[in-house]
Amino acid sequence: MYSLLKEEILDLTFSPGAALDEVSLAKRFRTSRTPVRHALQRLALEELILPLPCRTAIVSQIDYLNLGAFFDAYVLMTRATARLAAINYRLDNLASVKMLNRKMVAASNARHEQAILALNAEFHLALAHAGGNPYYSSTFERLLNTERRILRLRDHGDTRPVVFSRYAGL
Repeated sequence: MYSLLKEEILDLTFSPGAALDEVSLAKRFRTSRTPVRHALQRLALEELILPLPCRTAIVSQIDYLNLGAFFDAYVLMTRATARLAAINYRLDNLASVKMLNRKMVAASNARHEQAILALNAEFHLALAHAGGNPYYSSTFERLLNTERRILRLRDHGDTRPVVFSRYAGL
């Protein structure tokens, strides 16, 4: 349930600001509210939802005003995790990364945008894990989640041209 809810938040089945109700989710998953509550707690720890009183939560908004800081952190973590993965190179890590790359190529050839975004995040997270620093991995995973949501918003026609125009001079 947690994994499915997370994917639905990342692919914008639940858009930013959408309400998530424990009772409705329990009915949907044919379970009690306790497992739903646990899944929502995990999503809250990842800052994907904002818990509210009365057994509800909302999907976290994307902070457009701080996209510059987001992209600074994203670029920094991309470089740091790739460098650390290269330093701590192991064959099993390489096999995993190559397999994900093949899947990305196949998804790209099939023009399956959601799969490309999910596999890209999985690819970069595999590199982060290969680096062996769990702090880098958890930080980068949060950034990758945000990146997926931003890119899905773009695909939904919500490109926020004012925000993206800030990067024209870079």
